[in-house]
Amino acid sequence: MTIFCGQDLFRTYTIALKNANSFSYNVDVKADSEFILPGTTIKVIAVAGLNGTNKVYAMRLSNMFLGTDLLNEEEKFEIFYAKEADQVRFVSEFKMGTNIAFPDETVKFILA
Repeated sequence: MTIFCGQDLFRTYTIALKNANSFSYNVDVKADSEFILPGTTIKVIAVAGLNGTNKVYAMRLSNMFLGTDLLNEEEKFEIFYAKEADQVRFVSEFKMGTNIAFPDETVKFILA
């Protein structure tokens, strides 16, 4: 199980934990982006895409999928040799997004 929230809400939550003298969460590893919820095995991850939305999502990572528009409309893959820099360069352009397979296995919370 993983909980996703915006970086702004993540900072507010970690400050609330500190103010409540609850220092039982692991602040050593990626302290500004993720930690294990105290007393559980649930990971809380801050993502930039949820900033300002006041939304929190909880789900299994195996329920999430990455999608692209490759082999479709506007993708571009190019490998070329840049003679002036003596480098082989790779350029790609495509659309990418995430989706969930089973919406009934996802919890959405909106902070009022």
